Amino acid sequence: MEENFPDALKFKPERWLKNENQLKPNINPYLVIPFGHGMRSCIARRFAEQSILVFLVRVGHHKNISLKNN
Repeated sequence: MEENFPDALKFKPERWLKNENQLKPNINPYLVIPFGHGMRSCIARRFAEQSILVFLVRVGHHKNISLKNN
């Protein structure tokens, strides 16, 4: 893991953010593909993503979470 990510075992969500040049850090784009790619991609990908979105909407509605303007 260390050859792909420095400090791989540490929680660092900023490693996935774009830098000031609007470019992601030097990470291989095919390193993390949870649903596969191409002909062998997961046939249930859209169902899984939709299920995640429905879950988040229900949690947000139940907890009365809303977005604020600025």
